[in-house]
Amino acid sequence: MLLNRLFHDFILSGAVHEALQKLRVAGAFEKEGEMNVFV
Repeated sequence: MLLNRLFHDFILSGAVHEALQKLRVAGAFEKEGEMNVFV
């Protein structure tokens, strides 16, 4: 359960959101002709 606890803390810390934001800015989720579901 330690891993589960660490993962939970990681999500709550906002680090996941920050990482996803960086990917969005880099255009990682954008594909030609597809709607971006992450917006």
